[in-house]
Formats: sequence, structure tokens, C-alpha cells
Amino acid sequence: MRRKSLKTILLLLLLLPACASSARAQGFDYDAYQPRTLAEMIGKYDGKELADPKMKDGDTAFGASFPSRVKVTYTGESRKISDARKQFVADWVKTYRMDSRLLDLFEHEWKFIEDGAEHWLPVQKQVASYFEKEMKKGEAVDLYVIITGGRKTAGKWDWVFLVNEFEKIEPPKPAE
Repeated sequence: MRRKSLKTILLLLLLLPACASSARAQGFDYDAYQPRTLAEMIGKYDGKELADPKMKDGDTAFGASFPSRVKVTYTGESRKISDARKQFVADWVKTYRMDSRLLDLFEHEWKFIEDGAEHWLPVQKQVASYFEKEMKKGEAVDLYVIITGGRKTAGKWDWVFLVNEFEKIEPPKPAE
């Protein structure tokens, strides 16, 4: 039962409309995303399992998605998702028996900065289509993300977050 409800939640989170204004009109559940950092999301995975010397390159860790709102800096840089990351997301979709059309939503990843660390995050294409219109390089943004898990590569964990929505953080207006 728990797996089915997790699957349903993940599917709903990923299939919701992307554009901020239409998403609000159509019921994107912003409140389902708790304020966290990307580092906190990674920290929620069982460290003992991840540090297990039996875990070798190519091994994966899937688990709870921890829907989160993270504050990051937009860099304006994007690239096509690597084949390895695309395959990881495909494995995640298959593991949780989700609709394979989810893979079509994530074609590119964008670089964001959190506390000085660079993160390349796959972004739903309809969400990314608003980045250049609404944001400038160096601006703060709230991303609504889930963590799909990670794959051990070259002795380190490559964590994959999926971006479902964003809200530009407006800078405070100067006092008059």
C-alpha cells in the first residue's frame, strides 16, 4: 500500500502543469514542498547503506522523494541530460511503475548554485521554457524539486533531482 501511495504522489508531482501562473490556477500544490536544501535532501538517505563498501559503481539508491522547495541561484546555463542520467531516471520510473511519458518531460538540465556548490538539475521542459523570460543570471529562485535517488559513479554518489516548478524570488524593494 505504501509503495502504491508513494507512486501516486510522485506521479502527481511530476505531471502537474509547469508554468507558475497556470499551475496556480490548475492546483499545483506548492504546500506539498517543504523548505529544505539539496544537501538536506541527500542527507535524508540512509548514510550507512550508502557508505557500505559493497556498494560499487553503477549501484543505485531509490527512496522517498522528499518534495522540497529549495532556494538556489540561477546561472542560465543548460545542457542536454547525459545518457547515464536519462537512464537513471528511466530506471526510477520503471522501478516505481510510473508512466513512461514522464521521461519525455526531462530533456535538459540546468545549472544552479546552492551555498557555493554547483548542481545540474533536470527541469521539466515546459518549466524551463519560462526561465529566460522570467529570470536573469545570478538571480535567486525557489525550485520545487523531488529527489529520485542516486547512482554511484567513480566512487561518488550522483544525486538526481527533478525540477517540477519554480518561483522567482523578488529582491526586497529599497526603502523610500
